[in-house]
Amino acid sequence: MTKQEFLDGFYVQSDEVGDLSSPGYTPAELSIIVSKIQEDLAVTKYSPKSNRLQEGFEETEKRIQDLGELVKYKSYTTFTTGFFDNSVEIVLPNTLITVGPTDFSDVYWFTIFEEVRSNILDCTIPDNTTRYVKPEISDVAHGSLLVALRDPFRKPYIKANKGKVLRVRTEGRKHLLITDGSFNVTEYMLGYVKKPQPIDLTTTLTTQVSELSDPFHRELLDATINYCFRITDQAQKFQIDTTIPKE
Repeated sequence: MTKQEFLDGFYVQSDEVGDLSSPGYTPAELSIIVSKIQEDLAVTKYSPKSNRLQEGFEETEKRIQDLGELVKYKSYTTFTTGFFDNSVEIVLPNTLITVGPTDFSDVYWFTIFEEVRSNILDCTIPDNTTRYVKPEISDVAHGSLLVALRDPFRKPYIKANKGKVLRVRTEGRKHLLITDGSFNVTEYMLGYVKKPQPIDLTTTLTTQVSELSDPFHRELLDATINYCFRITDQAQKFQIDTTIPKE
């Protein structure tokens, strides 16, 4: 759906259910509203049941396609020393800060995949000289971090071809990876959902209204109309269920 088609759809459907008391929205005003609704819908699709991706937006093919354009991957091989002993830091992507306040091209939102490579060769493979152990990443809350570092069943380790690295989120858009000092992190691979580009309905009206998938555009239009009429006494004339359907 193009921006012009989105505007046409909004105004036509608004006219069908509205009257002279209905609110009139300019493209500039709609841009702000639609951008907010796009983010709200994306967050809902990411985590309709839990905060784990495997049970979230990839639960169905439609959800995969809806948010697929927001999925990015990065690999880090250089690190800075972290706050804790045997830890390193990774700065998460945010072009709004590193490039400029209008650059939404790469703004980290939610983690969907993580993998760590260590400097320890996998000793379970005969004559191995190239395969390194990839420890499991354990996401730890700050309140239980000290316990996890001391608990022999929760602390970082590498044994044979298994291992564990602790990960916490810190200020400054950072992930902190903690080992036990017997091995180092040599690569950190991150998959994430990036923040969607804001929608501008005032220019380039022949381009796609949203970077998300086309089926999402209709859902976005319906949710926008419903939102705009909900704040007036016309709400009862136009009711759309904006909850995420069973797909």
